[in-house]
Amino acid sequence: MRFFIVFSTLIAPLLSATLVPMPREIDLGEGKLVVDVQTAVIAPGDLAPQAEVLTAALQKTTGYVHRFRTIKQVARFRYKRAIKLSLGKFEEPEFYRIEITPEGATIQGSDLAGLMHGIQTMAQLLPINDKPLPRALIPAQIIQDWPENPRRIFHLDVNAHLFTTDNLKSLIDWLSFHKLNELHLQLNGDHGWRMESLRFPKLHETGSIRTSTPPFGDPTGSDSTEYAGYYSREKIKELIAHANSRAITVVPTFTFTTGATSLIASYPELGDSPLKVANTWEDRKIGILQTDSTLRFLDELLAEVAELFPAENIRIQGSSSKFHDSLEKIIARHRKKILLSDNIKTTDFSVYSRRKEAELLLATKLEAEEGFNPVHKVYQWQPAPLSQASLRTRYVHEFAKLQYLVFPRIAAFAEATWLPASNLNYVEFRKRLDSLDKRYRLGKVYASLVYDPPAKKASYDSIITSSIEAREGYSPELIFDGKLDSFFWSLGGLKDNDHLTAEFPWPATGEVTVNTGKNGITASILESGILELSKDGNTWGNPKELFEGSATLPVPRGTRFVRIRATAPQDEPLIFSELLLTPALLTPVHQEKREVELRFKKKKIELTFKADFSKNPEFRDEVEIARRIFFENWLPLAKRIGTADYPDTPRTFEIESGEPGNLTEAQVKDWVFKRLIPQLQNYPANPPNWIVTGIQARLRGDIAKDPDKRKFKEGGSQTAAFFDWIAKTHREESLIAISQDCRNGSYRETRWKLFTRKSLAELAALYQAAP
Repeated sequence: MRFFIVFSTLIAPLLSATLVPMPREIDLGEGKLVVDVQTAVIAPGDLAPQAEVLTAALQKTTGYVHRFRTIKQVARFRYKRAIKLSLGKFEEPEFYRIEITPEGATIQGSDLAGLMHGIQTMAQLLPINDKPLPRALIPAQIIQDWPENPRRIFHLDVNAHLFTTDNLKSLIDWLSFHKLNELHLQLNGDHGWRMESLRFPKLHETGSIRTSTPPFGDPTGSDSTEYAGYYSREKIKELIAHANSRAITVVPTFTFTTGATSLIASYPELGDSPLKVANTWEDRKIGILQTDSTLRFLDELLAEVAELFPAENIRIQGSSSKFHDSLEKIIARHRKKILLSDNIKTTDFSVYSRRKEAELLLATKLEAEEGFNPVHKVYQWQPAPLSQASLRTRYVHEFAKLQYLVFPRIAAFAEATWLPASNLNYVEFRKRLDSLDKRYRLGKVYASLVYDPPAKKASYDSIITSSIEAREGYSPELIFDGKLDSFFWSLGGLKDNDHLTAEFPWPATGEVTVNTGKNGITASILESGILELSKDGNTWGNPKELFEGSATLPVPRGTRFVRIRATAPQDEPLIFSELLLTPALLTPVHQEKREVELRFKKKKIELTFKADFSKNPEFRDEVEIARRIFFENWLPLAKRIGTADYPDTPRTFEIESGEPGNLTEAQVKDWVFKRLIPQLQNYPANPPNWIVTGIQARLRGDIAKDPDKRKFKEGGSQTAAFFDWIAKTHREESLIAISQDCRNGSYRETRWKLFTRKSLAELAALYQAAP
């Protein structure tokens, strides 16, 4: 059965793999291929670099060193379950075909790039595991695949910050893993020249050095530390060789009509006046002089570049112009083609400086959305035959930050450029990202978490209305979606009487809190406004004026509407993160979890309250009271019984349909206690009944006021009075210890003396003699 690109949810579980980009065609077979110590890679000798990529991937999975054998060597050895590599005759460029059976696998490519794509898909089919798998299994299948867009580029500007060649090799490995085919390295800019030049050595001797670097968030500041570095010719050759083995073309990129400060700092005659390498992030539009002498300089420089880089293109930042026409002729003389950046469709991964107030406005989770270009937007971006993801490194001081900004965005870019646009499916892609993230972690890639755009739906199907226009992605529903890191954000300022109103499907009670603005700063708060409540949405009462953007109000029973309303116009946009109800809204079929802390063990446990009063809505008030009593009393009761720390002590309280009935608040409390206390005791069979019922009665407050002290072992309220006397004269802890003995099945009457220093008979005598 053949599956085309619209991938069903039925096939996804069958492939315990992270396929990104998803192949166009998969035809599932029967059985599985075992990959173990005997698995070898067989290929012609000239495919050794490609074979090494596959053997390395196999070793990461199994922990074994897998052999690479040439076709000639195979004649002398017999290998089970081998993986064979070859080039074949296929029409599509970068095409590959994989066939996996229980007996072995073949990977064919229409060219070296296609073969590498097949190898990377095979690597993605290998299981993901924290530890080596001596026997890894891959489902039998046939995959046929090829890209929609011929040029899938990652553009990295290293003029502001550069990275080691080992870092760049790692990046290339992951670009190849995701089937990109070009890395464009921008080697100059205002902030540094990054390539060794034999013809013009001042470029790297002078142009690679700036006196300082601005700290993050301060584009004109200084860290007072010199920054320098460039790539030697040998390092560039090493990088190109590594990239070629993984079907990645390294394209040198330069800027001359802007961003030429480091060039002019090295050779002042190229500019209007001498300059120093830029050490701030201020925008500059500094270009070299567009003269015949400048063109002669560039002719010699680009000859050196053309000799060093085997790529077909030399990329120049900018658009068509007379000057660039002249450069095109120069580049053509050196048997290369000019590629102008304005002809490339770009999605930007870069971080840009924002006002400090704006930094504070961003939710913590939005850190994964630096540059306001989250994964879902990258995936939904419409690529072109010539497409790139671009990263400028002004605010990227280290490789971990580069990884954080690039991954997993690059996965979204890879699939968006590989597949036909009509076949992209973000929902299915998002499911694959979780296992891809695990592969990133195992590969020591510091990837960011995926930012999932908030759903435009309020909690409990509440209705949110507003007279305020919202920014895209910050809709009114976000004020009551249960997430503290999402928020409403108005497009502009407010008018008098502008409002945000929440209508709940059921009455609320307790307390409501609203906080406008973000992260405790005064920007974007509701400057003049009130918080008010209503039972019917028509009559509003209990107004509370917001102070510094916040307000809290008690919520009377029956309240179904909450709103904030502006009482004066304001120019500043409004941010409203979350309307907080305490306790949470009680739904007819309700399940609620809350954490409580066991201080002695310094850990938190989770309590669960369940209720179904959908057939008895008239019991809402009683269920509301029961919920409050359960959450308020579970821990105090469990501590007095001595079972709070026991992992098998029940932590769930459930109210079934028809319960608890029409009761007063005191009756509800007694009803809850009668059910909850025996659950918390959780004693095994046959503990002394007088102790069990005595503890229960005492905790419920059912203590005989004028007890018959001779009946101290009768149980119930009589025993409760005896236990109350013991607690007052010999400490509460002695009763807790007796309860724990009952829970542990170790109760003996002699234990009373251990905990109170008196036998039970002595305690009874003292109790009966007491006034």
